[in-house]
Amino acid sequence: MMSAFRRSSRRTTPSRTRRPRRAGFSLVALMVAMVLLGTGVMAIAAAQASSLRAQTDATARTIALAAARGYLEELRSRDPWTLDSEGSVSVDERGRPDPNGRFRRWTTVTTLRTNLVRVDVAVEGPRLAAPVVVGTHVYRGAAAVARP
Repeated sequence: MMSAFRRSSRRTTPSRTRRPRRAGFSLVALMVAMVLLGTGVMAIAAAQASSLRAQTDATARTIALAAARGYLEELRSRDPWTLDSEGSVSVDERGRPDPNGRFRRWTTVTTLRTNLVRVDVAVEGPRLAAPVVVGTHVYRGAAAVARP
C-alpha cells in the first residue's frame, strides 16, 4: 500500500506556460549584421579606389616611358657628332611636340670620352612622382665627313 500512497501523494507541478519561439532576428543581431556589411562594403570601395589610382599611375608611367624610348631611338638614328642637350619641350601622349601637351621632355648629353657620350631622355607628366629617364651610350666613330 505504501507504494500506492507514494504515487498518489506525488505532487504534479503544473507545466509552465512556454511562449512559442518567434522566428527571425533580434534587433541587436540585425544591427551587428549591418555594421559588418557596412565595413565590408567600405573596405571594398577603398580597395577599388586604390586600384584605380594605381592603374592611372601605371598608365601615365607607360605613356611617359614610350615617349622617352621613342625619342631616344630617334636620337640614336642621328649623326652622333650632332647630339646635344635639349631643354624642356611639351609633348603629347605619342611624344610629338605639342604646346598643349601634358608631358614634358628634355634631353641631356654628357661627354664621357672623346668618342663616347651618354644620352638621357627624361619625361615627366601628370601623376608621376618622378620623371621617367631612359639612357644609352652612343659611340662616335670618326668625325663627320662633309658630303658633296
